[in-house]
Amino acid sequence: MIYASRVDAAFKSLIVAIDRTGAVLWTSHDPGGAAHRFTIENAAVTLANFDADPMAEVVIGGALLDHDGTVLWDQGGNGAGPTLGTNATYTGGIAAVADLDGDGRPEIITGKQAWRVTWNAGPPASATVTAYWTYAGADGYPAIADLDGDGHPEVVLTASAQVHVLDGRTGLLWCGRDPTGAACTTAALRTQPLNIPGGATQNRGGPPTIADFDGDGRLRSASPAATATALRSGAAGRGPDRRHAGAGRRRDLRALVAGHPGPVVERVGLVGVRLPGRRRRRGGLQRRVLHAVYRAPTAACS
Repeated sequence: MIYASRVDAAFKSLIVAIDRTGAVLWTSHDPGGAAHRFTIENAAVTLANFDADPMAEVVIGGALLDHDGTVLWDQGGNGAGPTLGTNATYTGGIAAVADLDGDGRPEIITGKQAWRVTWNAGPPASATVTAYWTYAGADGYPAIADLDGDGHPEVVLTASAQVHVLDGRTGLLWCGRDPTGAACTTAALRTQPLNIPGGATQNRGGPPTIADFDGDGRLRSASPAATATALRSGAAGRGPDRRHAGAGRRRDLRALVAGHPGPVVERVGLVGVRLPGRRRRRGGLQRRVLHAVYRAPTAACS
């Protein structure tokens, strides 16, 4: 298990790894052995292997730790790395790791930024992390998948109440109408961000989940929020399908995930909220469903 310790007087935490008995394996430390603390508010741990050994490294936002807890990268310094990828005012990053450029080596995607990692096995081990690309829009939570089946991954980014789809090799908005990108001769022709209904205060958007929710062979991305869930499709389809917003207009999203029980259903299911001026029903809150469902077209993009 890997977790953040209690904060110290400066509101910083150590990253701690323990084994199955609860014994401490390591705490985060500099290459010289000194304790290295981080600002941890709403971050999450990502495990990936950047070297030739069988043990995973640890990524937390814009921070990279070797398998023994040695801090190899802390973007911004002084423990600021895990805050990279903050969505609006919700401090804390959730990084993804994928081979974006097809060179056989994984990159770190902290949100609107992607980073190349050059590993030196040492001893001691070290890593040089350099900027790959930076998206011009807002920062937030990434997820990675090949949405158009061209063999190159896209980055789905939930950021400041919008869902953005980016070309994984360039950081530009995705060209949903043409996987080669040739048809997107201007920025306006690229697939534009999708607003999450309900306003920016509560619906800044959560980490996206990408899956074939309804078994039709096409990937969709679901980005949950306080009172809305935005779904966007990245496979070939027939244009914007429909979009609903408001009370009294239900579409049970659970029907879209028939045969996919478990956490995914919870992420894209109906959202229960208390409606002003209404009495609470027995057994639950009044239901209001706000959502957007998009199907990416072959000849035009939404």
